[in-house]
Amino acid sequence: MLFRSKELNLTQSQHDYATDLLRSYSSDFYYWSLFIPAEHRVAVQALLAFETEIARIPSQVSEASLGEIRYQWWRDSVNAIAVGEESGHPVINALGIAARHYSLPLEPLIALIDAHVMDLYEDQFVDLSMLEGYIGETYGTLIRLVSLILADGRATGDGALAGHAAVAIGIQKIFENHAGEIANRQKFVPLSLLRGDITGIPQEISRHDGPERSEEHTSELQSHS
Repeated sequence: MLFRSKELNLTQSQHDYATDLLRSYSSDFYYWSLFIPAEHRVAVQALLAFETEIARIPSQVSEASLGEIRYQWWRDSVNAIAVGEESGHPVINALGIAARHYSLPLEPLIALIDAHVMDLYEDQFVDLSMLEGYIGETYGTLIRLVSLILADGRATGDGALAGHAAVAIGIQKIFENHAGEIANRQKFVPLSLLRGDITGIPQEISRHDGPERSEEHTSELQSHS
């Protein structure tokens, strides 16, 4: 049985696997995908399922070398899409159908895998710029690929907007996927923040409003009442 969406033909099992995966391991992505126009939703869900699969590899392995092997399998499978080969994995097969239909470049998919490899290791981010770089390489790449799908494979040219969206989604996903590490003040909390350096944080976020500032706000409100 084929699952049809604007000439994008996935088997029902491929579509079910992708959506079940999202519901089980990335429910926010699943509900987000429901807001995607119906004609593009299947392709976006295949892409999000791919991201979910590679993002959860570190939690599935006991040591980094085993994770490296898994990531290499995903690289080889993505490269096989270019020559029309099927891997037997429903997510890769669905992604291949979507990539060919929308003429998606495969290089960003490989880059997405490479960026997630660092999740296997305990290297700490030194500062906010390193964290932003990681988010750009992971969720920024993901947002740009989704934008291509929504634009029927045409370049959208809104890289700045994709960057802002990536930061919002990336921070949320980091807290979701690495809550234990964050709680232990590890890795995903930049060393500069642990040392009290708030350089680079917008003033409205970094400013501490003490009692005096709160009283000032109260006075301002009362003057307008």
